Amino acid sequence: ASRAIIVSQTVARLSAPYLIRTKDYVPEVGPKSNFYRFMVEAKHLVSWSRVLFGSSYCFGVATALYDPLSAAFLVVSVLLLATYTGRRGDYLLGGVMGDYLGGTICMCEILVLLVLVSKDSIAENLLGTIKVEFSGLYDIKSVRSLLHFVALSFALSMWGKCVAGPDIYD
Repeated sequence: ASRAIIVSQTVARLSAPYLIRTKDYVPEVGPKSNFYRFMVEAKHLVSWSRVLFGSSYCFGVATALYDPLSAAFLVVSVLLLATYTGRRGDYLLGGVMGDYLGGTICMCEILVLLVLVSKDSIAENLLGTIKVEFSGLYDIKSVRSLLHFVALSFALSMWGKCVAGPDIYD
């Protein structure tokens, strides 16, 4: 359990430099305005080489405590979730801000822990499905749940794009 916590907290924090580099930081007005103005400029300090170094570091820590395939999957998963939350941040806020980055890190930690907890059963199911016909794939409970989740996500996304009215933030 301790290695899962170390890996989740290490890999999840990769989302912050990635988002700072790829998204605009929304300046806030208040007693910490000078700090927020600095964060607006931090985008230029967090170069792609620093994001790559952070990715490599996260991959190294996860590889040292698990295996390279799991480490690669975790890093890519965190970057995908960060990309999604970054797009939502652009849509809702016009960029990202400190609390939003912190919330994204928390979501990434949960994602990493869920992947680590379920990776053995997922691997067993995937290896088992290679041996059975494709029609039997739906009979596996975890695969069926994943397919339902993907179908529901797709349906909600399409509903939001095609049917729902304009968002209150538009």
